[in-house]
Amino acid sequence: MSHVEITLEIKNRIEDVALVGTCIRNLARYHQLPEECCFEIELCVVEAVTNCVRHAYDADHDGLVRVRARFRRGPRPREHVLEVRVHDRGRAIPGCWAPRSGRFRFEEQGEFEEGGRGMFLIDSLMDDVCFHSDEEGNHLSMCKRLQMAAIEGET
Repeated sequence: MSHVEITLEIKNRIEDVALVGTCIRNLARYHQLPEECCFEIELCVVEAVTNCVRHAYDADHDGLVRVRARFRRGPRPREHVLEVRVHDRGRAIPGCWAPRSGRFRFEEQGEFEEGGRGMFLIDSLMDDVCFHSDEEGNHLSMCKRLQMAAIEGET
């Protein structure tokens, strides 16, 4: 498996979110992941980027959302990891969305409002999810661990 890394950057426009999802899905397909896995990864990335566009910036602010995705070897034999990082420089996620101990907890969210299921889906479908805000902005990291068949020439 080639270890590809891509970086995408869009303005905070909802109409550009699907383009990011398509790129990530095609990256997963390029690595011959099962179609269900490709869909789940795309869904998580679209949810994360949508949250940035809708909540991090005011509608009239030209903020940027950056998505970096890379495949790398995992710690176990034949394990690979797809890591996706989403970053914006907008407002921090409100307290009810901020994961505790670096991990989102659904039971702390309470009743769903209109929408409001994105972080739950991300946490349910990805293997590792971490979020934090700092002076550089908001950072969401999601990882999917993948068991791959032995790749020729890989030890």
